Amino acid sequence: MQPSEVNQFLITLTIVVASIAFLLILYSYCHYKCGFCRRKHKRAADLPEVRITMHNDAK
Repeated sequence: MQPSEVNQFLITLTIVVASIAFLLILYSYCHYKCGFCRRKHKRAADLPEVRITMHNDAK
């Protein structure tokens, strides 16, 4: 292989690895963001509804 071919191969390999890393970061960000949203909604739905009422006992 000539030096120009090696450089072209290394540039191509770098672009491929950087693209894969970017896609994995993007996927993990979206996955965790949606996961946190689902957990918050799930916990809120499982809690019983609590109503606070004030009684005027001082008569």
